[in-house]
Amino acid sequence: MWLVCAYYTNDEIYINHAKNFVASAKKFNLSYDISLIDSQGDWCKGMQYKPAFLKRMLEKHYPNSIVYVDIDAVFCRYPSFFDILDKKPNVSIAAHILDHSRYGRKNHPPELLSGTIFLKNNKKISIIINSWIEECSKNPRLWDQKALATVLKENDLCILPEEYCVIFDYMASVKNPVIKHFQASRTMRRAGNMKQVKIVIGNQTIHTKRIPRTINLRK
Repeated sequence: MWLVCAYYTNDEIYINHAKNFVASAKKFNLSYDISLIDSQGDWCKGMQYKPAFLKRMLEKHYPNSIVYVDIDAVFCRYPSFFDILDKKPNVSIAAHILDHSRYGRKNHPPELLSGTIFLKNNKKISIIINSWIEECSKNPRLWDQKALATVLKENDLCILPEEYCVIFDYMASVKNPVIKHFQASRTMRRAGNMKQVKIVIGNQTIHTKRIPRTINLRK
């Protein structure tokens, strides 16, 4: 057996995505465990929380397999490939490797995507998860999927079809997506690059607005 797991923070954009996520999972009668977590401080820390979250879910739902999906995604079709993977004893982890050359970026190397991950609940995945957590702790600003790519060894990874991790705009040419990702992190990263300031003349506050962190106010 397998079930879907995801997490989100108490931000309006992620709350709305969580509602869509759950509605799509229910549409296909998928079992799921969705967790509301405290903000980790910024987008990168929120992403690096992923392996720790997965470790907790694997322990909680043992011996069931886990399918992790980013909360800003929806299920468009029943994900039958997970049924196949769950029955294969030689598969411990599966994710998609994005071939950028198919989307006009011939000089960009292939990239492991961690938005959709299948994890068999076994000893091998426990070792991979612990190594993933350690790699993130050594590199606090390293993107979680790059950390995962670093710890995976040859033949560790089963490749998910592209339909299982479709980036809604970049991979729009993919027909019949199973899981579509809407990249809410773009909005959150833009918001994270803003700060609130007060415009003051003398003792009077005129107004409050948001400006990029890279802009300096001078007298």
